Amino acid sequence: MKKLLLSLFAVLTASFAMGQTVTLDFTTNDWGIPEKDGKLVEANTFTNANGVVITLTGSTDAGYYFNPDGYLMLGKSGASLSLPAFDFDTEKIIVYGKAGASAATISNIYVGDDAVSTEAKGSQTSNTFEIAEAYQAAGSVYTLKISSKHNLQITKIEVYKVGEEVDPTPAGDNFEAALTDAQGNWTFEDVVIPEDLSYIWSQSSTYGMKASAFANNTKYVTDSYLVSPAIVLQENSVLTFDHAWRFGAEDIATQLTLWVREANATEKTQVTIPNYSDGTSWSYVSSSEIDLSAYAGKTIQLCFRYTSNEEYAATWEIKNVKVTNAKAAEEGPVLKDPTNTPETAYSVAEAINIISNKDGYDMSKKVYTKGVITSIKSIDVSQYVRAQYYIGETVDAETTLYVYNGYYLNGQDFTDNEQIKVGDEVIVYGMLTLYNTTPEIDQNNYIYSLNGETPVQSISADVRKEQVIFDLSGRRVEKAVKGVYIVNGKKVVF
Repeated sequence: MKKLLLSLFAVLTASFAMGQTVTLDFTTNDWGIPEKDGKLVEANTFTNANGVVITLTGSTDAGYYFNPDGYLMLGKSGASLSLPAFDFDTEKIIVYGKAGASAATISNIYVGDDAVSTEAKGSQTSNTFEIAEAYQAAGSVYTLKISSKHNLQITKIEVYKVGEEVDPTPAGDNFEAALTDAQGNWTFEDVVIPEDLSYIWSQSSTYGMKASAFANNTKYVTDSYLVSPAIVLQENSVLTFDHAWRFGAEDIATQLTLWVREANATEKTQVTIPNYSDGTSWSYVSSSEIDLSAYAGKTIQLCFRYTSNEEYAATWEIKNVKVTNAKAAEEGPVLKDPTNTPETAYSVAEAINIISNKDGYDMSKKVYTKGVITSIKSIDVSQYVRAQYYIGETVDAETTLYVYNGYYLNGQDFTDNEQIKVGDEVIVYGMLTLYNTTPEIDQNNYIYSLNGETPVQSISADVRKEQVIFDLSGRRVEKAVKGVYIVNGKKVVF
């Protein structure tokens, strides 16, 4: 044992003199760590090609192993990795994770039973552990320990001696999103959305991302987030974006806000937007620089929060989002946005094709699908006020799309079992999905049009003055009550 320690000390002295960084690479397995089929729990030592020895210990419900994708899997609570005793005073240890790993893992560096740094959360990027001065002395054995029921995925560990600087972040490594070209991996998270609105946020080639809760001459109470893809922050990250707003509260900073959360977490922290436009025009202004350095080394998501009430429902437009010293996390290919209009409603065949290729589409988007009712599974107005039926290209089509738990025209409850029948042509608005092996339009969909008739919830007195309304016999009417009419040449339902 004494000979082994002396040999190890000699290797470390030769390798790490002159203040060089100690780097332990786990992207390749020259350590001889077993792979998943042979994963271990009990403490074992492993030596790499440079003679550096580490000790690994796994938890009873996870263990440790080398993943051929290029990382060390270490988990869960109670698992640890002990470094050798270095011959220099240690100031910081950086542990690099892997994109897609757990964002909830909690870990810290210990000497014996003493925590010697500040615990870190997440293992998706890098965690920097600053060693307390009292524990920086040469010869200390530093142990990385997990204290949560999650795994660490480790690709690399770097150890820095006192006074040694970490290489600065390379210039020009930035995350940028114009938002006028495509929605990309940005998502919408509605917290409060009334039944009368089908969306709050939308994407435009002119305005970027646009939020509004004013419709039908009504200001609605809403709460919704525009959420960025995961962004890997490095040192001194700074956010800027261009935005414009109108028709909001006098203190617009109470309605249009910015929040940050660690990737895929639920808890958010508000970040101040330094600069808003004055709200009198659609001229865009820069947000001014927003400091994100508090999240250095973490993978985060930007959450633009839009809120409105019955008095103020602003319109907010955002584009040209840029985070310097950051990069997009590896999230796979950009998903196609299937959003369409009633005029470009998908055929049943086109809808089924999207479902068959669902990994390439943003399936959280509602779309319009046109078809003929081939059969009705159930309409029970006494209990569920919704219907289940099938649509196809024709009434006798063999290939059909299942419409599950759908509402009637305009999202209203079914009130009569005879409101739809086999042979009716419908345009249905809802999300496409695959349930087991059945392609379907998911629940909470509704019929946009029935046999070419499009419903209108209400028509105001002002609109009536501007519209020319006729009944089906061609007689002009002054006031539309419940029924079917011709409005400006189009058949509608009131």
